[in-house]
Amino acid sequence: MTSTPGSIDRQVSAVDVRGALGTTYGEVEENADVLDPGTAERRTWREPFTGILREIWMPGDGDGNLTAEHHDQRVPPDDIKQRWKFYQSTDFDPTLNRVDVDKAFPPRFVILDDRAAYEILSSNIPRSHLSEFWGFDFSGHGAIRSRRPHRGRSAVANPDANGNDKYHHGFMLNKKDKYYFTGQRDYQAVIWYNSAEQRLKRKREVDLEEARKESETRKKIPLQKRHNQYTPAEQLARTKNRLVREQLGRYVPTSTSTKPAESTRPSATQLAILSPLVANRGYLPLNPPSTGDDTASSITSASPAQQSKRANGLTTNNQENSSSDEDFPFYRRSTTSFPGRVPSERRSASGHFTPPSPASRVDPTPTRSARDIIRVKDQEIAEKQRRLDEKDIELKAACTRIAELEGQVAMLMKGGR
Repeated sequence: MTSTPGSIDRQVSAVDVRGALGTTYGEVEENADVLDPGTAERRTWREPFTGILREIWMPGDGDGNLTAEHHDQRVPPDDIKQRWKFYQSTDFDPTLNRVDVDKAFPPRFVILDDRAAYEILSSNIPRSHLSEFWGFDFSGHGAIRSRRPHRGRSAVANPDANGNDKYHHGFMLNKKDKYYFTGQRDYQAVIWYNSAEQRLKRKREVDLEEARKESETRKKIPLQKRHNQYTPAEQLARTKNRLVREQLGRYVPTSTSTKPAESTRPSATQLAILSPLVANRGYLPLNPPSTGDDTASSITSASPAQQSKRANGLTTNNQENSSSDEDFPFYRRSTTSFPGRVPSERRSASGHFTPPSPASRVDPTPTRSARDIIRVKDQEIAEKQRRLDEKDIELKAACTRIAELEGQVAMLMKGGR
């Protein structure tokens, strides 16, 4: 690690910091540089494999430039100010053992050391944001990159353990290989120590800067209307409904009963005369007789029981039903004349139906069961098989005859020689 020349006004030992503030992960390194960000000069750090020089992140730097670098980019920007900074420390708050999004969200678009990478990996930050904000350290689904070199401080889990068990670990993309945050060898950490006065002063400066930027933004952006459409108050739904209620007044029901009165209900005789279709499928004339008709007057003067019997095609003398239409003067057809209407039926002028001719009736297709269908199919298959067998016998006989003829021809040719 290299540093730019310059004087440092405040520099205390790591032992004093440990006694005053405690530790976050593991122990504070004995050779760490504890600096005050308000007076310290900018520090730089060089990557172990590529040798790229980067600035060490300081409190107040904020997020990096998203479009400046990419983890697959071979050549970094020429200007060191445009490169992603090396983030190797938090704000050194000993009360936070994990990075909390609401209290101390780490800077984005920076390169993390091992301890910062583990703090972010074990925090409540969504895994989908890890590769988006810290692409040099994490790949898709928040897994650690397989070729990530060890940088900066180590994340100590158990100081008394040996080997890799001493450090925290994470998983790579295959979720099988472990990555131990052992840190960079011979690395000298830089710890930023902020006194209470410096913290309060910096917070006030940040608040004033944010207020100034917000006021400038409000001056640049003009006030925008919510909409460019004006609706009169009398056309609004709430006003219109109120005006309608005031004009119509309150609704007062005239009757508490939901059923019609007895005087307005039709009688059985009226239903029998006016309804085109009554019980037993007997049809009544659409226009009841208006002139002097003894039968109509008898219906109106008869008792309700007699009216019901006549409406259903029964006589008052309890006689049997007749098949002729003469016994049923108010019926267009009797219930037992013929089964059902077919398209060939016609209605005569007198109101009677003419029965269809036998030739116009079509016999329905007889229904067959599944067993009958299978039996018919088996018979058809057996017939086809019999025909195939006959053709096979004829073919064999033809082949035998051809062989005999060939033998005779051969004997004749041999005798001729």
